[in-house]
Amino acid sequence: MSPPTVRLAEFHAALAALSPGASGNPLFDLVSILLGDRPKAGPMRIAPGPAQELDLPRRRRELAARLAWAIPTEAALALIGDHGPILETGAGTGYWAALLRERGVDVVATDAAPPDAGGSRFHPPGPTWSPVERLDGVAAVRRHRDRTLLLCWPPPDDDAAGHAVLLAYRGDTLLYVGGDAGGPTGTARLHEELARHWTAADELALPSWPNIPDRLTVWCRR
Repeated sequence: MSPPTVRLAEFHAALAALSPGASGNPLFDLVSILLGDRPKAGPMRIAPGPAQELDLPRRRRELAARLAWAIPTEAALALIGDHGPILETGAGTGYWAALLRERGVDVVATDAAPPDAGGSRFHPPGPTWSPVERLDGVAAVRRHRDRTLLLCWPPPDDDAAGHAVLLAYRGDTLLYVGGDAGGPTGTARLHEELARHWTAADELALPSWPNIPDRLTVWCRR
């Protein structure tokens, strides 16, 4: 395996050359460069010394701002596709939606403040990876009633982005990417609503940053 300094230089070069529209799964590939290996399901395990040299928290913020907070895999994209057509609210840069569309999934992506319409505290102004309609989540689920809802990393401090969307949603299946209650995704009210009225029917662990146990969970309304 290459030393961290070599991997970091390769990472910066690949990130500088990156532009929306690139094929494949650039987020997965960039994380692979950092690790010197393909990331496996579950939180990354890396020794403290190399982790510090790579400055993983900073790398995570860089990648999240331009691509996505969660790292998609072929298995996750296939599982989402099984439940299409899809509505992704809070889609940010449209990265997950772009990969889904590449794989033939019918998906509508929306966000209250997509990057190409001014951006937000999570994603600065810039191009999107796939068309993202400027629409808040509640309005989106009311407009697209025939689609399965995908929530990918709703923020832990904004009920409007997760809890309110789930309450307005009338479908029976929810696709949720993130962690459990107490984790970095979703508010306490969102997790309480899931615990009271939904049942986890399927679950798939995703590659994720240290101490962040990301999963794709298929929830069914009770």
